Amino acid sequence: MTYRLRFIILTSLVYFVGIISVYAQQDSLTIQKTNGGTVSNSQSDGPPREVINITDVFFKSVIKGDAKRALERLLKETRMAEKEETMKGLLETVKRANEIYGDIRNYEVVSYENLSASFTRLRCIALHPDFPMRWVFTFYRSPVKGWVTINVKLDDDSQYLFSED
Repeated sequence: MTYRLRFIILTSLVYFVGIISVYAQQDSLTIQKTNGGTVSNSQSDGPPREVINITDVFFKSVIKGDAKRALERLLKETRMAEKEETMKGLLETVKRANEIYGDIRNYEVVSYENLSASFTRLRCIALHPDFPMRWVFTFYRSPVKGWVTINVKLDDDSQYLFSED
């Protein structure tokens, strides 16, 4: 076989295996109702209840117009809270999103990943009148502090919710 023919066969094989994997994953999805929205993932146990509660309290405060207090509570006792520029940047992004897309009205949990019993990621969309904002929260269950937020990302690239980020 020529090198080109082997390359085409190998590329086709990788492509078809990828498609089969995607369909297999889609068949195993479960959907559960939570406080804020719908959680979709093949992990039937869902995200930790404490993480859902932290996220729900956060978004409810932002919806009421108290983004600063919401961020302070969300990041309490974390390294992110110690960095003043990080807190200012997050607060400024929330304010700018509200100015551009309208005040946040609600939110929905889009997906989650439980990497372990102590490490999870939650993806949400904030529902603004004109456009959704993507929020990605990473939580760690500290043996001392319980669940803490170790990373927060937000942007208006909501199309990335349809793939890994």
